[in-house]
Amino acid sequence: MRLFRQFLALTRASRTLRALVWLGFWIGATGLSWGAEYQSADPATRFMPPKPASAKKPTSTVGQPTDLLEKVWPNYPEWLAMVAEILAGNRPTPGAGWYRKGISKTRFDWNRISTALDQDQNGEISSLECPGSLADFKRLDRNHDGKLTAVDFDFSSKSRKRGKAAEAFSFEPFVSADRDSNYRISRSEYGALKGAFAIDPYYGAFLASIAGELENRLDLSIMEDGGYLTYADFQEAFDLAAKLGTLPDLSMINQRNPAKFKSEIFLPSFLKRELGEWGPGPELNDPAPQFALKSPTGGEEVSLTELNRSKPVVLIFGNFTCGPFRAHATSLDVLFRRYKNDANFVVIYSREAHPADGGLIPDDIPAGVLLDQPHEYQDRLKIAQTCQKTLGLKMPMLVDGIDDAVSKAYSGLPSRLYLIDAHGRIAYKGGRGPFGFKPAELEQSLILLLHTEPGPAD
Repeated sequence: MRLFRQFLALTRASRTLRALVWLGFWIGATGLSWGAEYQSADPATRFMPPKPASAKKPTSTVGQPTDLLEKVWPNYPEWLAMVAEILAGNRPTPGAGWYRKGISKTRFDWNRISTALDQDQNGEISSLECPGSLADFKRLDRNHDGKLTAVDFDFSSKSRKRGKAAEAFSFEPFVSADRDSNYRISRSEYGALKGAFAIDPYYGAFLASIAGELENRLDLSIMEDGGYLTYADFQEAFDLAAKLGTLPDLSMINQRNPAKFKSEIFLPSFLKRELGEWGPGPELNDPAPQFALKSPTGGEEVSLTELNRSKPVVLIFGNFTCGPFRAHATSLDVLFRRYKNDANFVVIYSREAHPADGGLIPDDIPAGVLLDQPHEYQDRLKIAQTCQKTLGLKMPMLVDGIDDAVSKAYSGLPSRLYLIDAHGRIAYKGGRGPFGFKPAELEQSLILLLHTEPGPAD
């Protein structure tokens, strides 16, 4: 009730805000009413006559409120679309709610890069046309066909044939294998996973379809980093299997893990900003908001000005209870070791995404990560130290204040990635987490920034 009164007080302060809020409530109420009547077991209570038994099931309503907003108000704010989807009873997914507008943006899209580098204008970029090392070219060549094309620059789920639920297909096997919860899969952990999933009717065929690629990556990792698989390895193996057409039917996994959504839980969490910051954050080419924060051990503050003095800066927003951050932390640490001489990396540790005393606690959160939201800065510093130690992170970390001023300025909650050029402007803005948290997309922009744009004058 206290939150509701605060919400009403906020709407009274602005006529525009009041109109936006009630538009969202109207859209949500319409969606809920339609869903309740259409799904009723009694055909007499439906809006339309009952369909024949052979008719297809009604399509999902996810994204429909966002579609309506785009028609009546093309410049709608991101947060309003999220309210509309939640009130309509829809679980937020890529392409709906604020994930429709809160997508990644980069200076280094295919149109710009092909114009700059495709010297013979044949619609592709060869290794000879691409600046940087051959290793850089191979990392940019995501589908391993020996050339750069528009496909290599498309990180959307649709382009990879993974669909909206693809994260679950690669994430469940990954967390099942990660017995010590350090988000690194050793050879022994991988062997145990293969044995357990060999008799699993759902995931056994899926794991078999990506096993060859995973084992190749594990062998390569032994030579480079001591031998482990990251969550990114599982995702990229999935992508390759999708490209080769060797993935099994994944519909059974959807049936095994039906989506559960409760508007009465998600709406209060949205109002408390547990799902993310309402503002959009800085736009592409905007000056990066300045900050000065302390490391987990305390001491003197480190400012963005210092970090950005002569190098680009990679900002990684995250926290211990954010699953995508934990899952990708190892991959980001690999990027840090790979590019630390060319760019400064820093994790901005923020408010917990899924605290034990909050409303949204994932079923798969590992032991030792379930913790309450800290209300004192010293407590947050301690949790940040635990996160850094548990995940084995070598890249620097700074801890946002209890007011989360920096995370709010960048709209970095619950997780997000930014690349700031050597002149202090946004060169890459990752999409809203969790769906837009993509280290491989960040790496692509970083490689191209380093080799196509000049740094500050000496």
